[in-house]
Amino acid sequence: MIRKVEMYQAVCDNCGKDCSNEDYYAWTEESLAIEDALYMDWKIIDDKLYCPDCYEYDEETDEYKPIKKEE
Repeated sequence: MIRKVEMYQAVCDNCGKDCSNEDYYAWTEESLAIEDALYMDWKIIDDKLYCPDCYEYDEETDEYKPIKKEE
């Protein structure tokens, strides 16, 4: 039997990269996907999720900020 299930995956709001690791590609709860992404050094900035390649630390403001996606 094949059953459809709903799963959650953390995806960078800037580049579209997913937050999969060697063991997991999706999670059963949204909160677990976010928790794992944050554990893997992803950041939530202004209610958006960014992978480590898409944010930088701004020493002047003492905050992390997104790196603008090149078009």
